Amino acid sequence: GIQLAPKEKLDIPVLFVPDTMKMFETVVVIHVMRENGENWPYEYSDELNKDLKSITVAENGGIQGILWIYPVHGIPEAPQQRLVPATISCRARQRVERRVEVLLTGILPGSTAMSATRYSAMVNTNKPANIREIVQVTDGFSTAVEFLYELQYQSNEIKSQLESFIGMHLLQREWDTESGTVTLIFNVVFAPNKPMR
Repeated sequence: GIQLAPKEKLDIPVLFVPDTMKMFETVVVIHVMRENGENWPYEYSDELNKDLKSITVAENGGIQGILWIYPVHGIPEAPQQRLVPATISCRARQRVERRVEVLLTGILPGSTAMSATRYSAMVNTNKPANIREIVQVTDGFSTAVEFLYELQYQSNEIKSQLESFIGMHLLQREWDTESGTVTLIFNVVFAPNKPMR
């Protein structure tokens, strides 16, 4: 046990190092007892006894210890990767097609927490547009993991200007169950009819 002087403080560090992408739950239990082993005096009362669930009562009626129980919920997160924007350029009144590969990490088989993850392809945007397609990635007999993707634009005005010039559809999807990564390969078409950025 750790000895504390009266009014002394004690920090209790909690370390969370998950090895899988699932939620963890535990409790931190702090049990306080007197250093000399004696009990604190306690007058037994049915009314008080109902409310004091965090004490341990000795046989002689004194308080042997006090418990503090703190629940801990561990929620792992996939590490943020530095996003490098895909740049597609071509002359006005021409058409270019490019493959864009999107790598998603932290997807494990049977992971229900990740079953409705949403991916948005960004095109100078802040507001959502219509969802283009639902992508299902499966591994053998396991449950399908769904991903939604869409093109988004900064405003409805920009959307009306660019929507007919930009298209995107999914070509291929690969799931590495060992590393928990999903690779989505999109075909992006850019066909501007006037100079723009």
